[in-house]
Amino acid sequence: MNKYQEVLNNVISYLGVARCDYRKSGKVKEDICLIQELVDKATPKKPLLDEILRGIGILSIRDGGGLINGYRCVCPNCMNPSIYDPGCDERFNYCSVCGQAIDWEE
Repeated sequence: MNKYQEVLNNVISYLGVARCDYRKSGKVKEDICLIQELVDKATPKKPLLDEILRGIGILSIRDGGGLINGYRCVCPNCMNPSIYDPGCDERFNYCSVCGQAIDWEE
């Protein structure tokens, strides 16, 4: 659990509200849900395989040497390939479209 999630859990506990219970309404619930969305985006996630590549028979984000190939990857949140720039062979730590944190750890 990252520090943002820990703080959000503490706030939820202090306020005595349910986490994103969509059956209830109210400003506090809406704010808690928005903060949870931000916490989720700040929590790094592994990139996913671009479905277009899966369609042509590539089944892994890893290359023949077992390393993550940025060219094969898309954001796990919005499925956009904007987490890698093939022109400069650069991996980005955040998606430029949705802001999702990316975990490139091998």
